[in-house]
Amino acid sequence: MESLGVKIQRKTELISFIQQNGNVSAVLRLPNGAKEEISPRWIIGCDGAHSTVREQAQIPFEGGGVGLSFFLGDFEIDGPDAPADGLLIHWHKGNVVFMGRLSDKITRVILALHQEQGSGEEKEDQKRKLSIKDFQDPIDSAGIRLKIRSSDWMTPFHVNDRQAQHYRAGNVLLAGDASHIHSPIGGQGMNTGIQDAANLCWKLAAVARGTDDRLLDSYEEERGQVGRALLKFTERGLKMATESGWVVERIRDAILPIISGLAPIQKSILGFVSETAIEYRSSSIVSDHGGDGSLRAGDRMPDLTLLHKEDRATLLADWTDGKHLVLLLGATDSESGEFTTHFTHARIIHVHASDLDLEGQRLLGVEKKLLIVRPDGYIGFRGSIEKRDDLEAYARQDGLC
Repeated sequence: MESLGVKIQRKTELISFIQQNGNVSAVLRLPNGAKEEISPRWIIGCDGAHSTVREQAQIPFEGGGVGLSFFLGDFEIDGPDAPADGLLIHWHKGNVVFMGRLSDKITRVILALHQEQGSGEEKEDQKRKLSIKDFQDPIDSAGIRLKIRSSDWMTPFHVNDRQAQHYRAGNVLLAGDASHIHSPIGGQGMNTGIQDAANLCWKLAAVARGTDDRLLDSYEEERGQVGRALLKFTERGLKMATESGWVVERIRDAILPIISGLAPIQKSILGFVSETAIEYRSSSIVSDHGGDGSLRAGDRMPDLTLLHKEDRATLLADWTDGKHLVLLLGATDSESGEFTTHFTHARIIHVHASDLDLEGQRLLGVEKKLLIVRPDGYIGFRGSIEKRDDLEAYARQDGLC
């Protein structure tokens, strides 16, 4: 950010803000205690579960606690069941033990403890002082063969499933934990917040250049849907993982290892965990006008292998700037030059079907067409090169010219 001329002001607190006539006026408290008034065009609340921005914008944070105690810590461990490169999850009588190695010496351990279920009082949980024994006992009970030797740090934490009723209120927007919080099942928290920002930032840039302000409404439309699906998944996943009882435990422990070993299930899990399976096909701002190939507008654009190209081995290898990508498939040189001149805020890539391997041809097709990939990596437009009216409408919407 500093390389782009943005100065980070740390230890600076947002005190208050108001919106009037499409403008924002905010008061900050600086590190020396002095107050400063600023007038930004937008305020983006990335300030976590207890978001001041969300509260002052009076956006409801709907949902509640899950009623389980969670322990988190980083440890030095050894034993035959210590994780190597994979992530390990163990279920035992309603408890979940999650382990992932952070380095050669340190392993992250997360416990969801069914037997600790009780009041669910967040403040009381946070007061509790943990010891290695609090982690070692559930590990031993689950039959996991490892010993904790030392700890860098340990902490209890409380989990809520909540989502902001709206992600936008005028010129105030929310992202990350300020807009959605959930259990750590699936490991989606940080990446979901980053994808919120990726979805929002190019739209802010387009509006700042003069594109219609209504483009920002699509942020809540697209990311709100992702947030709702994520909360539903984590809620169901946590409930399934922590259900206790002889019958439930036997069925879960017998079936899950079999199901999770199936190739289609593993592919689905990979798409979910990596968040590459997220799509916006139903979004009001994507435009699909048909054509061959399985990729449609709203899908995430994969990086495809290119043949006969000495300058780059993959399609997206040198797409490193924050512009849209206009992908011309089978276009003539004159058409390619025309689009390069017309789309001032886009990167143009010209490729032929013969440049693609079989997987690339399956995804993109072999017919002459044009795809526009948004800066967040999603296909916003798919259609014919010749039908300029459809293309012009989309380009105006996204601020490509």
